Amino acid sequence: MLLVAAYWRTNLTMRQIGPLFGVSHSAAHRVIDTLGPLLALAPVHRRRVDQIAIVDGTPIPTRDHRLAAPSKNYRYSTNLQVAIDAHTRLVVALGDPQPGNRNDTIAYRHSGIDQKLAGRPVMADGTYRGNPEVSRPTMLTVVFDRPTSPGNIGTLVRSAEAFGASGVIVTGHAADVYDPKAVRANTGSLFALPVVRVPSHQAVLSWVADVRADGIGMSIMGTDERGILDAAEYDFTQPTVTSIGNETTGLSSGWRETCDQLVRIPMFGSAISLNAATAATVMLYESARQRAAAARR
Repeated sequence: MLLVAAYWRTNLTMRQIGPLFGVSHSAAHRVIDTLGPLLALAPVHRRRVDQIAIVDGTPIPTRDHRLAAPSKNYRYSTNLQVAIDAHTRLVVALGDPQPGNRNDTIAYRHSGIDQKLAGRPVMADGTYRGNPEVSRPTMLTVVFDRPTSPGNIGTLVRSAEAFGASGVIVTGHAADVYDPKAVRANTGSLFALPVVRVPSHQAVLSWVADVRADGIGMSIMGTDERGILDAAEYDFTQPTVTSIGNETTGLSSGWRETCDQLVRIPMFGSAISLNAATAATVMLYESARQRAAAARR
């Protein structure tokens, strides 16, 4: 099954896929021809999805000045709190209209929608910081800057998937994500985690700017032996872009300038640095540890 998935999810040829699984390219072709149609016809079993609600405030132009108020989007508007089911995407609750100049933190409590969603897991963006019962996004994206070793890419992708990262971005002039050595090193994690390549850090910064514009306070953290904070001192519970540098030279000057914080891994032996993929694994473990501890509170 993994061989078939590798064929359909990558741009590898039969001659490249065969050696990854220890068979000839003709044998790989026969496996794909035989199992492919059967897997396509297999019934899909959906995993159970908890009834998570996603809430957000919607500004609505309103003429009734007794209820509406001037806001940055409209001359007079109301703030309507709307909650949808995360699985069905259907509206499950509406709050009472609030003046348009009220932020979502206040409108959430005063509109009554918090009572309608009582006992149900609720998610929202960063504008709901004042409501501890509302979970905010915990996005964790790993950036690998100009990696030269396909094996390191595969190992990093494997660790990222194991410790709950949202995705991996490879930037700059780098080794091929789909190199057979990279595919072999990630042991299938490439098919369970979004992995993309972009030409430079500017494309990532543009995406981060869009995320921040949506009200999500995403932080950019870089790993560096001269970092100010130890890994355990950094707050990984917030949405974070974790930047890992090149195996030889570390992070590029462009990435260093854009990082909100440089973080180091405390080391006590004679070694002056860790392998890039190993350093990424340490950071990912610390992130998973902090987020698990926060979830238990």
